[in-house]
Amino acid sequence: MTRRLLVVLALTACSKVEVSPPAPPPAPAPARAPASKAVARATVDAVTPGTAPSSVQVRVGGGDVDEQPKLAFEITRVYDKQQALERAPWHKDGGAWLFFDAQTEGAAPATFTFGITSSAASNSPFAFGEGVLLTTDRAQADRFLAQFGKAFHQPVPAHPTRPGGPLKLKLAVLGRDLGRSPGGGYGGKGDWIATKLFPQKPSLEGEVFFNFSIGAKKGELAEKDADYNKDVMAVFAQSL
Repeated sequence: MTRRLLVVLALTACSKVEVSPPAPPPAPAPARAPASKAVARATVDAVTPGTAPSSVQVRVGGGDVDEQPKLAFEITRVYDKQQALERAPWHKDGGAWLFFDAQTEGAAPATFTFGITSSAASNSPFAFGEGVLLTTDRAQADRFLAQFGKAFHQPVPAHPTRPGGPLKLKLAVLGRDLGRSPGGGYGGKGDWIATKLFPQKPSLEGEVFFNFSIGAKKGELAEKDADYNKDVMAVFAQSL
């Protein structure tokens, strides 16, 4: 509560919007870091002058945007108007989902697939939806976890009985057709979709931004708040 109050005070000229998943809350998460540390690396979902977001994923409380933990990726293939399936190949033509294949940037990229579907909430500038994140095999999952851990400063926890297959996620679409701001965050006109994922398991409650541009064939996972990184990593490690 103290951390959220401090963030609000940092945005006195605007209103702050924090989007939570529509599902019932999970079991209480472990205690968060002290407020002074959390505010220094926090990112609000949206800053609004009125009822429509003018900018989303805005860093507050100090910190260079270039220091924000991120894992960038390139989109290699897009599958529009898909149905989500419960078994490989995990999607097929004829539905409302968007899927794409991607690979992380770097000398030894990890390949993965992401799917998203959403519908606008009543009287809201945002939309809630569902997502799936999956890798083709254990080797790609291990590589993805290692690169996410390096980018987000988290050790990869041992979990030898990972089930593999899709990790199903709740998500919030924070904005569509947005431009990428030089100072960080998204706003104005462009072709980026800005979302927030809610990786959750019993006793684990994570949040991480997931943004992508089909036109630019680029995307990134970006830190929402340093306090969430451990839980995000734990959910990924238990699932992929």
